[in-house]
Amino acid sequence: MANTSSGPFLSALDMSTLYRSGQLSPVEVIETLFSRIAILNPVVNAFVELFPEGARAAARAAEEAIRGNTAGPLAGIPVSVKDLVEVAEGHLTYGSRAFRDYRPGFDCAMVQRLRRAGAVITGMTNTPEFSSRPTTENLLHGATRNPWDLERHPGGSSGGAAAAVAAGLGPLATGADGGGSCRIPGSCCGVVGFKPSRGRVSWAPTTREAMAGLATNGPIARTVRDAALMLDVIAGAEIGDPYEALAPASSFVQATQQRPQGLRIGWAVSGSAPVQDDVVRAVKNAISILEGMGHSLVDTAPDLDGLEEVWMAINNVGMAAWPIPKAELANVEANTHILREAGLRMTAVDYALAVNTARLRSARIMETWKDIDIFVSPTLSETAQPLGWPADFNSTWPAYMDFIQFTFPFNLTGQPAISIPCGFSGNGMPIGLQIVGRLNDDATVLALAAAFEEAKPWSDYVPQVVLSH
Repeated sequence: MANTSSGPFLSALDMSTLYRSGQLSPVEVIETLFSRIAILNPVVNAFVELFPEGARAAARAAEEAIRGNTAGPLAGIPVSVKDLVEVAEGHLTYGSRAFRDYRPGFDCAMVQRLRRAGAVITGMTNTPEFSSRPTTENLLHGATRNPWDLERHPGGSSGGAAAAVAAGLGPLATGADGGGSCRIPGSCCGVVGFKPSRGRVSWAPTTREAMAGLATNGPIARTVRDAALMLDVIAGAEIGDPYEALAPASSFVQATQQRPQGLRIGWAVSGSAPVQDDVVRAVKNAISILEGMGHSLVDTAPDLDGLEEVWMAINNVGMAAWPIPKAELANVEANTHILREAGLRMTAVDYALAVNTARLRSARIMETWKDIDIFVSPTLSETAQPLGWPADFNSTWPAYMDFIQFTFPFNLTGQPAISIPCGFSGNGMPIGLQIVGRLNDDATVLALAAAFEEAKPWSDYVPQVVLSH
């Protein structure tokens, strides 16, 4: 344990309060943060590119805005960006040697919103090649290591983002979630990973459809309230977006200050594949806490079986459609080629049928919410595995799908889902609880997650790698 009320684990909301009271300086925070990154990033490999000069300039601007009472909600708050979206001053490699020299030269809509809110963009975080796996290892930047155990992966595909937050290398990070990629590393690294409702956060301007709507950008943070703060900033559709979530009744931060009463909670601790005993115990304990908070447990769960094939079909076509220059195809990793080739073998009719099947199954799944308000489950079937797992996509994709059996179905439905820490395994690895709400009801998911966080605090738990460096 460590005191997280100050220093590198200060929450974004507390940091903002101290800025405005004059007790803390954005410029000093950024200088301290980059010194810390210099020490810890060689250990965890969370960042693949840093923007120290731009960050210092943004911190100075934030300090002036705070003095002039014109500061935005994220003024002076360090935010890292996943190496999957455009940042004007940086490279965009997608974790691939094929894009090692690509510099887009502009900000995506999400980053524009962050900057307008005063955020300090610190750098780009690691991802597996084209965000194609639930571990974060690639041949361009190497493997990101889990701060809780450096021999284990941090989850993926937003593993660099979650590892950075877990190691105290910034309070906020952007992630992207197409099969669990905010929630998976959130669970593996003991932080909050939130997948908003479909259409809540824009991919504009270069990406619109993003895996037939399966994928969305979302926040990764140490606290639920911080995740809500970031979501308030990045939420909103851009002109031309194919999906648009309904606007909330109030801000998401305000939602986290509510304490929902009498929710009907459906639940499951088992699925189509075995679930680790430690995970079952931790999630059952979390469910008991929710019941003790006055909510009703309902013996109802959505049918999530048999969705692997349709999700994989959409995923593989997405891999095949990635605009890789022909001259660079030889630099794409072998496992990515396996996914691309599977996608190229599909016809347009095959793909249309897969998308239609996804929509039909999604409707059936969402029917469950006629009888419940919330569904809870383990985020993952087991804790983080050793680095290098698994090595060959041809033979081990079933192991991946077993690992993420509770996350990817809600990318098909587009429903809001969050992973929050709920305990540890016997070997000290974090375990996540997944909370899923109705489509567009991100507020209730965040409110319940914040209430659970209050009932079972976890922000004082810090990885050993942090304490030893």
